[in-house]
Amino acid sequence: MIEIRNNQVYSTQGMFVHRLGTDTYFRRGTVLRGDTVADFEEVEAAPAMTRGEYEARVAELVRERYSESEEFAIQRKAINAVFGQNAAVLAASPNDKPAAPNTDSRSASAATSLGEAGLSTGEAALQLDSVLSEYAAYNAFVEECKARAKESQNAHTPDPAEP
Repeated sequence: MIEIRNNQVYSTQGMFVHRLGTDTYFRRGTVLRGDTVADFEEVEAAPAMTRGEYEARVAELVRERYSESEEFAIQRKAINAVFGQNAAVLAASPNDKPAAPNTDSRSASAATSLGEAGLSTGEAALQLDSVLSEYAAYNAFVEECKARAKESQNAHTPDPAEP
């Protein structure tokens, strides 16, 4: 049970106290003006790292393989490839007749988004596949980094009995 007494908040069960809406965990803390018991919760253990620390750890792990500018370049290429698929539709006015259906929409979109440099439809499709493969590899690595950060977060969770 959380108790507030003499401008101090603490758990009568010896558990950690978490200030809701923050990354703040403690055994005993000072009450801010307007704080009530409803602003806190008891938890078994404080996380080994806060959300901000977790996000920083993920970024650090990603930087082992990709620089920030490389990440942005991969993301830009993927966005251009995806939004290029709809570029012709978005650019058409409501009075325009729809284009004849294309059986290979990926190739057509690749020609729109990547083929502006004079590539053939086949070359643009290969380039699109390359961009999407590069993004898939990048995204898989980021997910791996998240899992590694989570593992390191769970490796040491403080014991509530520790002072």
